[in-house]
Amino acid sequence: MKARGMIGLGVGAAAMIGLGVGGYLLSQVIAPKGAGYHAKILCSGVFVAGRPAAHLLESDLGRFWYVQGEVDRQARTVTSSLYGLGSSTALYRPGLGCTLARGEGVEALRAQTPRVSGPRDTRGLPWPTGDLGAEPTPLPRTDPEALQAAIDQAFSDPDQGTRAVVVVQGGQLVAEAYAEGFSASTPLSGWSMTKSVTSTLIALAADEGLIDISQPAGLPEWQGDPRAELTVDHLLRMSSGLDFSEVYGAFGDATHMLFVAPSTVEYAAQSPLAHEPDMVWSYSSGTSNLLQRILRRAVGEDRYLNFPRRALFDRIGMRSAVIEPDAAGDFVGSSFMYATARDWARFGLLHLQDGTWEGERVLPEAWVEYATTPTEAAPKGEYGAQWWLNAGNPDDPSDRRWPDLPLDAYDASGFEGQNVLVVPSHDVVIVRLGLTPDREKWNFGAFAAGVLAALPDTPPVASRLQAEVPEAQPVDRAVYVHLGDQAWGERSAAILSEDWEELIQRREDLRHDPHGVRWFGHPAERPVLLRLERGVIVAPEPDRPTLALLLELAEELDARVTGDLGARYVVDPEAPGGVGERRP
Repeated sequence: MKARGMIGLGVGAAAMIGLGVGGYLLSQVIAPKGAGYHAKILCSGVFVAGRPAAHLLESDLGRFWYVQGEVDRQARTVTSSLYGLGSSTALYRPGLGCTLARGEGVEALRAQTPRVSGPRDTRGLPWPTGDLGAEPTPLPRTDPEALQAAIDQAFSDPDQGTRAVVVVQGGQLVAEAYAEGFSASTPLSGWSMTKSVTSTLIALAADEGLIDISQPAGLPEWQGDPRAELTVDHLLRMSSGLDFSEVYGAFGDATHMLFVAPSTVEYAAQSPLAHEPDMVWSYSSGTSNLLQRILRRAVGEDRYLNFPRRALFDRIGMRSAVIEPDAAGDFVGSSFMYATARDWARFGLLHLQDGTWEGERVLPEAWVEYATTPTEAAPKGEYGAQWWLNAGNPDDPSDRRWPDLPLDAYDASGFEGQNVLVVPSHDVVIVRLGLTPDREKWNFGAFAAGVLAALPDTPPVASRLQAEVPEAQPVDRAVYVHLGDQAWGERSAAILSEDWEELIQRREDLRHDPHGVRWFGHPAERPVLLRLERGVIVAPEPDRPTLALLLELAEELDARVTGDLGARYVVDPEAPGGVGERRP
């Protein structure tokens, strides 16, 4: 069954052709790019995001009134053209999203489709890996009215185009909102936020010893010329010196690479050297796609298409995430990834937690520090390794990307207003997804500043507890503070002597506890377990500052669950191990 959307005006097309500048440019340059863009966006919107074709044609593609698109749901294809010119077809394949069928065509692309694994089912797990207990709940000391006002403002003007907002603080979902027609289960395009994901995949391959970022990229197209000396680090930092026109329009490299070329990598690999490496910073989607070819060669053909899912998405519960490949089989690592707002938030949270997830290290030690270290060639230090930074002159806020945000903020940023902002000093991740073609209509920095102003101005207790743990003396037992299942006024804490090795062995059972368990790790590899509902909190002991923070955390969790803000825990020096007692 087919659904057809005719969105052009014959008069408009006739006027364009009648200009006579030519037919060649129209048929060979403009039409293929416009049709390719139209087919790809409509295909991903229908088959990946699950959105109605009519809504996509009206909103996302309404300004491309001169292009016609045809959706074939049975064949899982979209074919678009400019009144017959530049016809382009995108094919949907489960697990791989939509691919423009360049080169050998649709049937050849369909025939070569490999087996791709589905996502790990994490629906029954607690947040952040799953969605149990993920109802937005602001932390204590939040200004709820100011937070709601900031979010409402983001959706107040249709021209802003905000579609999803998710805010996470202290690892907890504290705010979430969606425009009409969108929800927590709607995957949305990240555009160039995909670059930050590509960087993370390079990190995971490096952790396996498959890539050394300090070594030459090793692309066969460059053998025998000066480009052979370019390193993976040069590409990650956009300081390779390659000549690539990051222009989105009829004549830019970026649009031709994404919507016309059969291979994004082969197109980007043709870029000549314009500067010596490390001398000039130049933002380039081409270099991000070259990184995907490096990744493909490193992990091997048999693993490549499943690598993002198995190495990253499954480990942190990003069930919806899909990176789409081109017709040559390389992921379009610069631009083509879809995920729900919650999954984009999980990606930011992984980096906020220094590459750890529920007590397990996912990214290599120090990778986040590397990725967020300013590139020397970047004029204001505004770019790291495929991440945008807020570095700049600390004494001159105007000399940085977002004058109203902290210096340590960094961001995965995408076309038309996509953002995953990480703010370590506030223990916060802010996700905003939308459709904002006119940048003047949306000020992300002001929005994020409004959100931060409404949140606690110091890191939540959970973060302070984690910061204290490395200073605690190594011991062979743990403190258990029990919340909830005892009568108020009775002792609600007990010491249990337990060997750390046994505790670590039990970690998997605890991590999958259906009632809500969250892990924090620390450099000594001693686990800190925070249960986000009534239950158990575990932390090293007997370090007294750590113990005090533990009891403060118990109070916060108790207030969060029961609403009892009058509860107090005190340190009792006479109790075994100095454990506190809850007092009304």
